[in-house]
Amino acid sequence: MNIDLDNLKKSDLGIMEYIFLQMVYEEVDTEEYNFCDTFLPYHLQEKGYIKILEDSIEPRQKLIDLFESKKKDAIDEVILYLNEKADKDYKLKTTSNRKFVQGRLDDGYNVEQLKKVIDVMVSKWKNTNMDDYLRPETLFNSTKFQTYINMARSFHKEDWSIKKV
Repeated sequence: MNIDLDNLKKSDLGIMEYIFLQMVYEEVDTEEYNFCDTFLPYHLQEKGYIKILEDSIEPRQKLIDLFESKKKDAIDEVILYLNEKADKDYKLKTTSNRKFVQGRLDDGYNVEQLKKVIDVMVSKWKNTNMDDYLRPETLFNSTKFQTYINMARSFHKEDWSIKKV
């Protein structure tokens, strides 16, 4: 589990509260860590983050918003980067644009990896007959993304070795 310190700072939570909530959000078994022996879950229930049930803890919208806002920011960052590099104007709120980026983030890729794919594909396709395919549905489609990420890895290794010489 990785702790997003920027997200923690934006919240009204202490570190233990944040860790507990992240565990609930990521569906980690909190019983194993003896959190239930403390007042912490009850305190977080009073703050509106969770609801304590008989045998589980249910996340409330406030908890979901705490961790989903990070994903929303990441999606916006990727789409804005694509717009800048490819000279496009994809809308940030369009569901079809967002779902492809969200899918790759959910697969465990990070923003920097998605940006590397954009860099490589823009360098290969911009101002060619493939320019129209510099779009979220092509670059971040689960079927082709593996190919593009591997191209990005090769491209950046070559780029690094050229600079090194």
